[in-house]
Amino acid sequence: QPFLETPKKLVSKALDNRRACFVAIEAVRKLAKRKGGHACEIICAFTTQEEVGLRGAQTAAYSVKADIGVGLDVTLACDTPGVPDNQRVSKQGNGAGSLIQDSSMISDAGLVADVVAVAKKHKIPYQKSILPRGGQDGAAIQRAGEGARCVAIVTGTRYIHTTTEMVDKADLEATIDLLAEWLASLS
Repeated sequence: QPFLETPKKLVSKALDNRRACFVAIEAVRKLAKRKGGHACEIICAFTTQEEVGLRGAQTAAYSVKADIGVGLDVTLACDTPGVPDNQRVSKQGNGAGSLIQDSSMISDAGLVADVVAVAKKHKIPYQKSILPRGGQDGAAIQRAGEGARCVAIVTGTRYIHTTTEMVDKADLEATIDLLAEWLASLS
């Protein structure tokens, strides 16, 4: 299916991991434009085989030996008619997601609190989410070597793993802003 842009949404195949690459690149660009820069070393790893066992992230995580890891991924946006509120995982239009846990990882509570505090401070729309199934590259970072504190910053996406994955443009921008501001806050 061809890429489709509407006034509020982006629809395409493979938005899942392409969106994560885009978020990382744009957040680093925002950091580069900041006066005073930032105080931490940032390494972005664009890996393969996430869907079949986090293989690329595992290799990268062992190489980098990060103190803090960030999984950038999508999460389910099951906010369609007939789905009860408690099963929606996230809702499009409600902002970036701070993933509390999925089946592969439990985010570090302190990092989640820091991410939420940054969102509140900068008035970036956010939502917390728990994904009952599935995983993301943050799990490989969390378990590599001596391990690392990890958090996942996600974007609610409809129709994951189809040729018509859909993200909300405002949520995508909120995800970029949240990642950039949170990284800038690290010292």
